[in-house]
Amino acid sequence: MRHFAPVPPGVHPRNDYPDYRSTAKRAPRQPAIAIPHTSSEISGPRFGGECLRAGSTDLTRVGSGTALGQRIVVHGRVVDERGRPQRHTVIELWPANAAGRYRHPGDTHDAPLDAHFAGSGQAVTDANGCYAFFTIEPGAKGLNLALADVALLAEALIAHYREHDDSLLDSYSQRALGRVWKAERFSWWFTALTHSFDRNDDFGTRLQQAEFDHLAESRAAQTSFAENYVGLD
Repeated sequence: MRHFAPVPPGVHPRNDYPDYRSTAKRAPRQPAIAIPHTSSEISGPRFGGECLRAGSTDLTRVGSGTALGQRIVVHGRVVDERGRPQRHTVIELWPANAAGRYRHPGDTHDAPLDAHFAGSGQAVTDANGCYAFFTIEPGAKGLNLALADVALLAEALIAHYREHDDSLLDSYSQRALGRVWKAERFSWWFTALTHSFDRNDDFGTRLQQAEFDHLAESRAAQTSFAENYVGLD
């Protein structure tokens, strides 16, 4: 059994933080009541390597083939709040494949699935709390879009609270979606350029090769590719 130490004072901000004015009305005025831990909170199932399937740390090999993409190692170390290593801890990894698609029913993106990419893996930490996975560098999955959306929203919220101007909030969806559809266009073009599909015939294959040649030879095409890859303004 493991007993969890209480969080020492000063780790978290005060409940009645003066600069966060709404806390003046909702912060508790009485000290917290300590509730002793029960058995279900200080004990639980323990896992070992025998609980996992063979090869569960290598996501790059399924069946007789190997996954497409750049192979990478994802590793880390699990520690508790005092920096002590956590042994025999199960870690799960659910990365996207090289095309940016997850092996999950909820991901209906047009990017292809890779029959030789596992899509998920499990590892058990060693005596030092360390773990490692062999996987594929995931394709882009909207990080640039997320950052751009946050920047647009921050701009709109600043205008709302500082200037009492809601025009940017009112136009937020239109502005954000304009960039999203540009990114979707590039994502589909890049996926079609770098993958072979069952529906491809000889004509489609030759077009794909011509597109590669144009990208390799044209400075203008390379500039456009770079601008789209890092994110359009």
